[in-house]
Amino acid sequence: MTYVEDARTAPVAWHLEPAPVDGCGVCAALAKQREEARSSRTRWTVEDCNGELLNHHHGRATDWRPE
Repeated sequence: MTYVEDARTAPVAWHLEPAPVDGCGVCAALAKQREEARSSRTRWTVEDCNGELLNHHHGRATDWRPE
C-alpha cells in the first residue's frame, strides 16, 4: 500500500472542534457565538469561531515569544 492509498482511506475527523479554555472570557464568548451560529445554521460563522478559538493563545509555556 502506498502513501497516497493510505491518505485516501484514512478516516477524517471533521466533527472535531477546538474546546474553549475554562475561565477565559474570550473563549467563552466565542463558544457562545459558535453555538448560536450552529443553532441558526450559519456554517461560515461556526467555522470562523473555530478558527478564532484555534488562534487564541493563553500564554502557554510552548508559545514562542521574542525577547
